Amino acid sequence: MSSGGFRLAHHAGSGQIAGVMDWRIVADGKKRLAATPEQQERLRVLREKIRERYARELAEAGFFGRLLLRWRMEREIRRETQPSARALFVSWR
Repeated sequence: MSSGGFRLAHHAGSGQIAGVMDWRIVADGKKRLAATPEQQERLRVLREKIRERYARELAEAGFFGRLLLRWRMEREIRRETQPSARALFVSWR
């Protein structure tokens, strides 16, 4: 099999391409990605940015206003951290 000018040999059933990588599609890729230190740091920074953006409104809002603002903040975080429906999570070893 040839790909991008590289000659790759795939070993049937092993999930390996000789000399290049061992690849697997994993069922819990989203969970694994979320547990990585890089992703945790990205999430922490994202939460801080969003909190800073809403800080003034949160300080001035009443009880229900704060609930609404927190819901909006979490929705924004989910939108930024959720992969597209077409995303594949692959574990490279």
